[in-house]
Amino acid sequence: MTRIIAVVLIGILIALAAGTAGCTTVVSGSGETATWEMAYTAFNRLEISSGFEVTLTRTDSHAVSITVDKNLYEHLKIAQRGDTLYLGLKPGRIYEDAVRRASISLPELRRLEVSGGSSVTLSGFSVGYPVDFIVSGSSKLDFGQTAVSNTTINISGASTAYGNLQATKVGLDISGKSSLRLTGKAESMTLVVSGVSSADLANFATVTASVDLSSISQ
Repeated sequence: MTRIIAVVLIGILIALAAGTAGCTTVVSGSGETATWEMAYTAFNRLEISSGFEVTLTRTDSHAVSITVDKNLYEHLKIAQRGDTLYLGLKPGRIYEDAVRRASISLPELRRLEVSGGSSVTLSGFSVGYPVDFIVSGSSKLDFGQTAVSNTTINISGASTAYGNLQATKVGLDISGKSSLRLTGKAESMTLVVSGVSSADLANFATVTASVDLSSISQ
C-alpha cells in the first residue's frame, strides 16, 4: 500500500511539473515604444540580461535611459545593489518581437556582465584601471576603441566579442562555441580556448603570451 501511494504521488508531481512547464507566459511587444529616464547613480558595475541592446558610454556623470514596448514596462527588472546596476526583464516569461534598448552613461566602469542574448557596445572607455568582462548566453560585446590597464575577458555559451583593445595585461578565456576577434596590443596575454571556440588575434600584438588550446578550438 505504501509503495502504491508513493508511486501515485510521484505521478502527480510529474504531471504538475509538466503542466507548469507548458504554461509559460508569452509576452509580445505592443509595437508602441516609450523611453524612461532612470535616476540611478554611484554604480560602476553592470549586469545586462534578457536580450537588451545597450550603448555604454563613459561620461562625467551617470545617466540611464530605457526604451521598451510600453507593455513591457511592467515586466522590467532594473535595480541597484551597492555599486552594481542590474538590467533585464522578469524571468519565467518568453518575450517576443519586443524592443529592448538602453543607453547608459557612467564615469567609471569596473565590471561588465552581459548575458541572455544581450548586446553591449562600449564608447569612450580609455582608462588607467582594471576592468573585467563576462559575456555568456549567446550575447555580444563590441569593445569599440577601449583602453584599460589590466583586464580579464570570459566568453562562453556561443557568445561573441570583438573590437580594439589596448591593455597592459590581458586574460582571455573562451569556451562553448564562442568567438573573440581583437585588434590592438598588450604587454602580456594569457589565452585559454576550449569547446569548439575561436580566437582571431592576428592583429593583436603582445610582448609575452601563454596559450592553452583544447578540444577543436582555433
